[in-house]
Amino acid sequence: MNIDTIVDKEYLDKSFRDIVNAPISALRGVSAKDAKALQQAFGVTTVRELSNLNFVKWASALAILADEEGMSGEERAKEELLDDAVDPA
Repeated sequence: MNIDTIVDKEYLDKSFRDIVNAPISALRGVSAKDAKALQQAFGVTTVRELSNLNFVKWASALAILADEEGMSGEERAKEELLDDAVDPA
């Protein structure tokens, strides 16, 4: 992960401690307007507070679990049909 793809230019020379205590708008792609909306919706103002938000943790956990979850029976059947169609031997 390259830090310059995550934070705005003015935070590139900052420590991680400084970055997590910075306003959410320090994250690349998050405008001051976006940060204000997050504050109004969730009461968070810093990168650390955003990272500690339960909704963020839950969404991240679900995404990780979904990526690790095996295929459903239907998905396996479709995959086998595709395999058979490509390689009928």
